Amino acid sequence: MSSKHASRRKTLLAALAPFSVGVTALAVATPALADGVGQQPPPVGPWGPGASLTPGDLLVSTSAFQNDPNIVAGTTQLPPGCGTTSFNTPCGTAVTGGDYPYVFNNDTVDGSFGITSKIVLDELTPWGQPRGAIEVPSSSQPGMTTARDQMVTSFSSKSELAMNLSTDGKYVTFMGYDAPVDTTDVSNSSTPGAPDPTNPVIPSYYRVVAELGQDGHFHFTETNAYSGDNGRAAILNDENGADVLYAAACR
Repeated sequence: MSSKHASRRKTLLAALAPFSVGVTALAVATPALADGVGQQPPPVGPWGPGASLTPGDLLVSTSAFQNDPNIVAGTTQLPPGCGTTSFNTPCGTAVTGGDYPYVFNNDTVDGSFGITSKIVLDELTPWGQPRGAIEVPSSSQPGMTTARDQMVTSFSSKSELAMNLSTDGKYVTFMGYDAPVDTTDVSNSSTPGAPDPTNPVIPSYYRVVAELGQDGHFHFTETNAYSGDNGRAAILNDENGADVLYAAACR
């Protein structure tokens, strides 16, 4: 699996009790992440900066759709970059604007239609009481630029965000995309290192694996895997000094 940030990866040492796995959530254990390049600092959320997860709590992956003002009914041409190559499908004109839920009617003119949205991990007690939330770094946050590591999911495919524990139980991992919020057709785009000239979606975007530790730090790995498709899940093998990611998609 190739990664734009492969040279920035480092082994992170941690000690913690085992996680327990649920159907839609993960119980949080207590690793201690080493600081290093390629990590994002803990996001500012309900707990404030530097907040950590509570051992024994549950994590649930969610996403919040943000209306897209860039899609205008009768004006916006879909899919993005349409008509610019001899292999590309003809352009279609958006039939609705970017407001939820009507925006998804644009799949009638764009078979790849989807909109990226931010990812939020809700922390709950084992009894289902909300404790807080961690927002994954994205363009929706103040000061975020395209040069900084970030990750989004995609409406309405919702194939991503299955959470898995690393083999040593140190991190939670899940997949998404390196793109701003409110970007069109990312989930069916090619990846930069594996372009498909027949893909009707012209812009290309990396798929991303996020690793989250108990202290709220994120580490992101970009990959050219799943060009033209959407990755569903990833797991980190970090046993016995290994540092290998395994990922899966569904075709």
